Amino acid sequence: MTVTRSQFRETHKAGIKTDDQETQQRLKQAGVDGKKLLQGADTNKDGKVEGTEELNKLFSAVDNLDKDGSRHTISDQKPTAVLAALKRDPAMPGGPVDQAKVDSLYAPDAPAGLARGAKGPEVKAAQEKLIRAGYDLPKHGADSDFGGETEDAVKRFQGDRKPPLPQTGALDDTTMKALDAAPAVTRQAPVNGVQYPEYNQMFKDGVMQTTMAVGYDEDGWDLSARRTVLEGLQQRGFDKLDVANLTDAQLKEKGFDPATIDRGATYYTKEFQHEGKPVKALVRLIDRDSPNAKEQFSKGMKGDDLILYSGHGRRGSGPDFDADKSAAGNYVIGKPYEDGHYALGQNDVKKAGAMSNNYQLMMFAGCTTNLYIDDMRQARNKSAANLDIVASQRLLNWGDVERSSLAMLDGVMGGKSIQDIQSSVNAINARDGEKPGFITDGFKGNRYQPLAQQ
Repeated sequence: MTVTRSQFRETHKAGIKTDDQETQQRLKQAGVDGKKLLQGADTNKDGKVEGTEELNKLFSAVDNLDKDGSRHTISDQKPTAVLAALKRDPAMPGGPVDQAKVDSLYAPDAPAGLARGAKGPEVKAAQEKLIRAGYDLPKHGADSDFGGETEDAVKRFQGDRKPPLPQTGALDDTTMKALDAAPAVTRQAPVNGVQYPEYNQMFKDGVMQTTMAVGYDEDGWDLSARRTVLEGLQQRGFDKLDVANLTDAQLKEKGFDPATIDRGATYYTKEFQHEGKPVKALVRLIDRDSPNAKEQFSKGMKGDDLILYSGHGRRGSGPDFDADKSAAGNYVIGKPYEDGHYALGQNDVKKAGAMSNNYQLMMFAGCTTNLYIDDMRQARNKSAANLDIVASQRLLNWGDVERSSLAMLDGVMGGKSIQDIQSSVNAINARDGEKPGFITDGFKGNRYQPLAQQ
């Protein structure tokens, strides 16, 4: 067993003081600069590492000591020693660290029955029963591995029983009997009043022009996110389009307008069907290594049909494609809710002037990007009539944001309602005791309805 990010946050939810001399001494004996480690994670400089953002940053710093390449768990000797020091284990300092002992310091006691960490066919059978009963597992499905997603689904199932069962997250005998008896959920078709993106406008020229961007992370999490996006596009059948070596005539032959193509950008494409008609998805992929990443993103914001951003929200100021202390990569949408953390330039939405009169759909998968909505509503040429937005209303995690963008892409290509899309991305970002991750804005006035409902 290894220590996961969520276990780390749960164990240290009371916070760690940066000036705790005993902890710093233990960290020094574990081979790291304790003062630098703790103060580096204390982003608001209040003398304490606490809260999701700061504890995630501390976990990442410790995880960087891990030589096995994992970005989600800690198991190697040096970071394990650091974990023991942070927990102030009496066995520290000195000597080799017993991994099992460190696991016991972080992992909660496992309840009876099938529980988190279990694997095998019994777990898969139980996961299939959860899905049949309406408790979806959107990230991993029935994968035979009892992880956090399955545990959360079991807790929801237990809480929904009448009377409620203890929400242990474990499949004990009582829970399994209730799950065996649970009726299968019938998925209802959308009814009148359900809103849809304006697909008829997005696809009217037979092309869905898309900008899909991954923002910069100082700890390198965006590199993993980029891999997830690339793998996701490949799994969905997207092929790379070599725009640098195609003539205008060749692009036209493929169904694309050369005037809308940035020859220095990276594109992926595939064809899908919408209401029996072919549509070409053309995705411009932007990340930290893209030439003039901010400028490419600005072009997409100005007129592409679909904008998908996953990355830091920079405290409500906008997407960012380089380090937080550089203004060069910030696409500024509005004023941050907390000054002093980032070097920001001019407001890029206002500076851009007129945007497209055409309908656009935008998703910002980053922390508290709901703050972008009011600023985008003030943009020239944009209103609720030609701009719909999906944005987050709380903190999100790397690993979830890029999967949310891919889920949004799936929903749009599948002609899904915004309620279905919102449900999918909220399931990906679900956290016990916290409000849903994403809200929507602007869809209520949309006129599009699927042919089957017209």
